[in-house]
Amino acid sequence: MKPRIALFNDTSSDQGHYGCALVMEAIERLLADLELAPVFRWPVGRDWRAHSNEMPERGQIDAVVVNGEGTMHGAPHNERAVALAKLGAFARDALNVPSVLINASLFGNDAAFYEDLRAFDLVVARDRASQQACTAHDIPALHCPDLTFAISAARKNNARQKDDLDVGFTGSVIPRTDFAIRQMAKSLNADFRPMVDIASRDLSRPSRLSVSRLRKALRARKRVRLFGEDVRFASAHDFVDWISNRDLIVTGRYHTVTLAILTHTPFLYLDSNSPKIQKLIEDVGLIQNRKLASIEDLDQTALRAACVFTSQDDAAIEEFLKVSSAQYQEVCAAMGKAIFKV
Repeated sequence: MKPRIALFNDTSSDQGHYGCALVMEAIERLLADLELAPVFRWPVGRDWRAHSNEMPERGQIDAVVVNGEGTMHGAPHNERAVALAKLGAFARDALNVPSVLINASLFGNDAAFYEDLRAFDLVVARDRASQQACTAHDIPALHCPDLTFAISAARKNNARQKDDLDVGFTGSVIPRTDFAIRQMAKSLNADFRPMVDIASRDLSRPSRLSVSRLRKALRARKRVRLFGEDVRFASAHDFVDWISNRDLIVTGRYHTVTLAILTHTPFLYLDSNSPKIQKLIEDVGLIQNRKLASIEDLDQTALRAACVFTSQDDAAIEEFLKVSSAQYQEVCAAMGKAIFKV
C-alpha cells in the first residue's frame, strides 16, 4: 500500500490563481513520483488549529507534507505562517509520523517560528535567503527553487526584435500597486491579464462578509468601473503561453516572474509583500536591473531597454534552470528518505 499523505496548504481549490494551480500540479507529480497517496487535504487560508475535530488521527496517516509557498513570513503577527510552522510538531506528537515542509519562502520571522520548524524532518526553501535563515537558526534545509520551475513550458525566442513592442502586464498582491499597474497598462493600450481571479472571490459566501472582505469587494467594484471585467484564461498553462509570446512582461507578482524566467521572457517587476522576487533574482544571478521603484518610472525608453536579456543574463537563466532540475531530483530523494526512513 502506498504511504498515506496529509497535504496541508493545498492550493488546488484556488484555480483562479494560476501560480497556485501550477505549484499544485508540480506537487501532485512529486507525490506520484514517490508513490505517495494524498488521502487528506487541508486547504490554503484555513487555520487547522481551529478545527482539531477534522484532523486525521494516529494510524490514519503515514506522513505530513506542507506546501509553504509565500505564506511563511512575518511570524508571529502572520497567523497563517505560525499555523504552518506548527504542523511539524503536530505530525510528530499527535500522529507520530514524519513531516516535510517544501517550497517555502521564509522572511521576517521570530525565533519561536524557527523553533517550531525544528520539528520537521525535512525543510526545503525555495530561495537561498530562506535557506540561510534556517542555517542561522541551526536548522538544516535544502534549497530548491519554486516548483513552477518543474513544469513543462515552451521557451521564448529571445532573438526577436520589433518596432512595436508587445508588452503584457499582470497585477500585484498589493492593491495600490495593482491599480497603478492596471492604469499604466490602460494608458499604453497594452494587454493586462491578472494572475489571480480576484473579483470572483470577493463577494463569495456573503454570510461571512467581514470588514476586510467588504474592502476587497469595494476594490473589486472600483476595478471593474475603471478597467472593465478582467479577461481570464481557460487554464494556467494558457497563461504561461501568453507570457512566452510577449516581448516583455511588467508585473508585481512573484509567480509571473518565475514563469517569465522559465520561458526566457524579459520582464520588469515591482516589489511584492515580501522580498521574495528580489531574492529569486539574486538566486538566478541576473545582472541587468529589472526592478521598477515605481510604475511611473516606466516609459518607452525603459520598455525598449528591458525587452531583451543580455547574453550574461540569458546564460545565467540557462544555468539556473539546469541546476533547478537537479535540485528537484535532490528533493525527491530527500523526501523519500524522510518519509520512508531508508
